Amino acid sequence: MGSAPSRSPCCPRGAYGPLANVSSKGLRGSYQEIGNGTLGYVVGGGEGVDKGIIMFSDIFGFDTGRHMQICDMLAERCGCVVICPDFFHSRAPQLDRPMRLNASTVLAMLTRMPRLIHVLRSTKWPGIRQDLDAAVAFLKARGVARAAGLGFCWGGYALWRASGEEDLAPGFLVCGASCHPSVHNCAGMSGDPLTPMEIVSRVRCPQLVLSSKGEPEDWWPGGAVEAAVRGLGDSATAAGSVFRVFEAREHGFVCRGDLDNAAVSQDVDAALEAVVDFFKDKLS
Repeated sequence: MGSAPSRSPCCPRGAYGPLANVSSKGLRGSYQEIGNGTLGYVVGGGEGVDKGIIMFSDIFGFDTGRHMQICDMLAERCGCVVICPDFFHSRAPQLDRPMRLNASTVLAMLTRMPRLIHVLRSTKWPGIRQDLDAAVAFLKARGVARAAGLGFCWGGYALWRASGEEDLAPGFLVCGASCHPSVHNCAGMSGDPLTPMEIVSRVRCPQLVLSSKGEPEDWWPGGAVEAAVRGLGDSATAAGSVFRVFEAREHGFVCRGDLDNAAVSQDVDAALEAVVDFFKDKLS
């Protein structure tokens, strides 16, 4: 299962590109209209389930890579309703059409770069917030009283932004986990009026940060981001946040890394296990 060599403009050098050869067979969720004209992948729930997880995808979109497989795993392991909205309103989902890595698909990815740049610059926080509000209302209508957020790459930016909203966190959004977050890149590229460190300083719920070697050391354990979070007046956020780095892994490894590589697969498992443990603790 290989990752294409074409990275997004918001990703660092060496990052995994779009993941090829991922089949949708065996997925337990479904695509649903969640409001605000937004499509989402939804899985889990049922009678008595009052916890949810909102996934913020990477820049390649909610129906690429292993996003949906991770949604399924989280729904089962955490006993939650999991929703991954299409924040980019990008395209109709193409089920059972795994992308094959060959000369034509690599060319297609390269020609897709201008659109990715456009997506980054045009997907601004007010629009993200509208889609997020639709996802929150969707979950609340199904009995969800509290939720965790999970962001990958670009989704880390959206998650940290959401975690600083007073009407969301910590009342509904009780914690967040970000894998190889791109807050430092995406805030500026999307024209956010807040700087990355201003976004960090506003966070209102505990965060799990799983960095790769591709993120600035500010995001590693002991870096400027952890120092800012530890210095917050909110003791639950300051004391309850966790920082970890996978120094051998490239940016994007959790949702796009090559699972045929045993070392990568082991670290993907370790990262997702950390997410599950963190969510179980904070959602209990």
